[in-house]
Amino acid sequence: QSAPLQPFRLLFSALDTHATTELASNMARSRIFIGAAGVGIGLAVGYCLPKMHVLVGIAKPLEDLLTPLVPKPSLRLRYFNFSGRGEQVRWALAAGKVPFVDEHVTSEAWPSLKASSKSGALPDLSVGGIGTFCQSEAILRYAGRLGGTYPTDPVRALAVDEVLGMNAEVIDLANLPGHASIFLPGDPAKYTATAGKMISEKKLPALLQTWEHMLAKNGSGYFVGREPTIADFAVASTIDMLRTGFYESCHSISPKVVDGFPRLNALVDLIKDIPGVHRYREEKQ
Repeated sequence: QSAPLQPFRLLFSALDTHATTELASNMARSRIFIGAAGVGIGLAVGYCLPKMHVLVGIAKPLEDLLTPLVPKPSLRLRYFNFSGRGEQVRWALAAGKVPFVDEHVTSEAWPSLKASSKSGALPDLSVGGIGTFCQSEAILRYAGRLGGTYPTDPVRALAVDEVLGMNAEVIDLANLPGHASIFLPGDPAKYTATAGKMISEKKLPALLQTWEHMLAKNGSGYFVGREPTIADFAVASTIDMLRTGFYESCHSISPKVVDGFPRLNALVDLIKDIPGVHRYREEKQ
């Protein structure tokens, strides 16, 4: 006889011997169940932890399967009718099949809208029923989460964020000649031309070469893993602007700066060939 059950037997024996026996039996079964559950959890943890790298491998396919089933909020992206810091977000939303309103702000309308905007800058994203949010990288990450192109695995997300940080450096460098000339004495056009030439020939090629090596090392044509992420949308948008002369007229950054980087140029083509991005670009034209 089990000592812990003895008080229960004594209590109920005078009332119902059958009830006492059944209660004891149920309590014994409960103890067995709890013990078995503990052993099961222990075995599961012991089995899974050494194989965490395997479980991470199946996380992305599972995420891809479930992402389309998650309801998407109504979105309105506000930006000017050019690439700039908005195109990467447009491509991420389009690639992830996330519906959004692509609102273009004209240069004439912007001064009156600027005072009422959240940060005095664009892009901004209105999320239906919640609010409006600014900062292009924050919006890009949100778009990636909605579309399944921002990794949930912490290490992969870190690798993506690394590339995004480098992309911000490239954009800042490309914008530097024209912006800095406003605050410096002398002829702004002369300074812009001199600074643009120096950045095109020395500063930018070093950063682009780092990206080229990263793409070569990963081997898939993308920066992280085997599928496109928001890092690829960001860099592809930047390279596309550089090679099409977006930064040439105002900042004297030569389109030739991307020559000699075949993997970066191929990345732009890969991103533009994604069905959602391709459809978005056709409709935009």
